[in-house]
Amino acid sequence: MNNIYTIVLKRHRNEWLALCLDMGIVRQGSNKEEALSNIKEAIFHQEKIDNQNEMRDVPDWRRQLYNFLIVGRKFPTSETFELRLVCIE
Repeated sequence: MNNIYTIVLKRHRNEWLALCLDMGIVRQGSNKEEALSNIKEAIFHQEKIDNQNEMRDVPDWRRQLYNFLIVGRKFPTSETFELRLVCIE
């Protein structure tokens, strides 16, 4: 079964952060590819846990996205963020 997840990527200092809006998971990597690989692995493991247990509550993605993108920033700021859909097989 393939599942599609929404991932937001951002650069933070010398690393990349990836937030899965659907599951509320954050992972990091030294580059985009590593961050994506780490978040995919975390999603895969969380899917296994969710399949063994009852489904967990849906994360409050609006609050997570706000915290992920805004909190701790000095304004005005101009940054680039990426939004990707990833498929976990």
